[in-house]
Formats: sequence, C-alpha cells, structure tokens
Amino acid sequence: MVTENHKLYTWGCGTHGQLGHFSEDTECPPDVLVPTQVKGSQSLTLEGKDFMTVSCGVNHTAAIDRDGKIHTFGNGADGRLGLDSLGSKIEPCEVQHELATKRCVRVACGWAHTVALEENGKVYSWGSNSFGQLGQGSMDSKPSSTSVVPQQVLGFPKGVKIMTICCGAWHTIALSEQGSVFSWGGGDYGQIGLGDVRSSLSPALVKFNKSVLAIACGVWHSLALTDEGVVGQRGVVWAFGRASGGELGNRCQGHPLGRARDAHICGRLEFSRAHRQGRRVCVGP
Repeated sequence: MVTENHKLYTWGCGTHGQLGHFSEDTECPPDVLVPTQVKGSQSLTLEGKDFMTVSCGVNHTAAIDRDGKIHTFGNGADGRLGLDSLGSKIEPCEVQHELATKRCVRVACGWAHTVALEENGKVYSWGSNSFGQLGQGSMDSKPSSTSVVPQQVLGFPKGVKIMTICCGAWHTIALSEQGSVFSWGGGDYGQIGLGDVRSSLSPALVKFNKSVLAIACGVWHSLALTDEGVVGQRGVVWAFGRASGGELGNRCQGHPLGRARDAHICGRLEFSRAHRQGRRVCVGP
C-alpha cells in the first residue's frame, strides 16, 4: 500500500521476502501482522524515498518511486524481479538495464512475470514466458525462456500509445490512449478475449464496438469498461475468461469438471440501474 504521504507499507506472509522488510536477525523473512513501512536496510536505504504506486504478485512485489524508478523484492524465480538473476531479494532493489534511464508510471505483477509502462507509452516485461505472457513474440516452457531483465514489448500498431497495463496469472492486457485493448499470454480459458482458447505471443487487438475506459485482470479472467456515450449511463462492464465461480458476472458459470462454458469472447455483465455509474473496474484473484 502507498499512503497519501507516499510511503510504502506491507503486511502478510513474508516467506519469500515479498514484504521487503530486511532483518539481520533471521534468515527467513517473518510474516507481518500489521501494516509496516518498508524502509530498506543500511546499504539499500529508502530513507526520504517517496513512492507513487505498487503492485503485488503471488510471491513478489514491485513499486514505483517519485522518480519513476521501479523497485522489486520477493521471490526471484524465473527472473520476475528483473534484477539479472534468479535469486530472491528480501529488500527493495532498483530495476536497471533497459529501465535505467526511463521514467515508469505503471507496474503490474503476474504470477511469475512483471510488466512496466514508461511515461511515453512503451511497455517492458520480464520474468516467466511459459505462456507468452511477456509479449515478446515467443513461448517456451524451458527455463531459458525466462527474461531476467526488462525487454520492450513490440508488436503494437504504429501510433499506439499505451496508458495502462494489468496482469493476470499468465496473461497481460494493455489499454491505449485511443481506447483500444491489446492482450497476450495464456488464453486457455479465453481470458485474453480473442474468441478462442489459444495463447498469443505478442499484443493482439481485443475487439470492442465502443471505446474502452478501464481494464482489470483476475487470475484467469479479465474485465473492461466501455464508454457507451449515453447520458446517465457512463459505462458498461464486459467480462471474459474462466467462469467456474461465476466471476464473469453474466449468469455464466463453468462446469466443475471442464471448461465448456467458459466465456471465450466478451460477455456483458448485468447490473441494476442503480449500479450503472461505474468509472473503474477491479477484481480479486
């Protein structure tokens, strides 16, 4: 969590160092039961550092400071920390390499990958690429498929500027300034919204008949908020992906023994009139 005065606080399970609380007294980072400020250590102090936003993966965390620099900590398997190694970090470390001279404005964490958005609209990714979730045009389940440092995501149409990003477990979605949505990565439940259950190795356009205002990802499903252009009705939420627990909100529920009823294309959520004034969408896992 980032507070109003731009300080970073974490709490919960700290097994992999994902809370960022350095301790010289214990080899295994402790769990933290109450919100506690992340201060770093004597060698990597965060004293005076202001943070703007933070994102949490399953076992790793990424935060952006006021200067647009990304700091990651936690489980380093698959290179998800972007620190040119597979080692874990129990204190925040600044991501360098391609981002060393860049100013980032957004960061999103998947299960084992991380995606960052630079202020000029360019997207960078690193970590596991087992389902093509890095969007770098390839997919391989071998360990060599991981990217331990940030690499730019190419494949967007010319002139497209991305303004926000989000990650599911094994997929990634981006929203452009023009209101277009692009997705890539694992599509086995239709969570990338391309009308089938195939994965996409590079950014692919998700078709909407309206401009999109906001996006969000769960583990295996995604949401998008469209601008309907109607007075008194600010937006309509569309859902796609796995529906095993009713998470798509459109009366669709997957069969517990299969995925025949998962939604592979966008389905409109049903709302009462009193709840149609949304401007943001968010999901739990």
